[in-house]
Amino acid sequence: MEVEDFERTNLILEKLGYISKLYQENKRISYTLDDIEIEIDTRPLIPPYLEIEAKSLIDIEETIKKLGFDVSQTTSMNTIKVYKKY
Repeated sequence: MEVEDFERTNLILEKLGYISKLYQENKRISYTLDDIEIEIDTRPLIPPYLEIEAKSLIDIEETIKKLGFDVSQTTSMNTIKVYKKY
């Protein structure tokens, strides 16, 4: 669903009884390479990071190499763990 007015949408949700738990601004740039999803996430308080989603670990490792990185430079941390690190 696309919303054009964040504040108005938030107000509607509050009137429906929903309670806001968290507010976070993030930006994502998405790419596709050989059916592999590659995303660059930018979030407050942490450096931008790259996510790679594929059908197999081998596909992920091959994509890492295609992008000029070494597997040793990667991690499988989720966003919560990344925030804790920084």
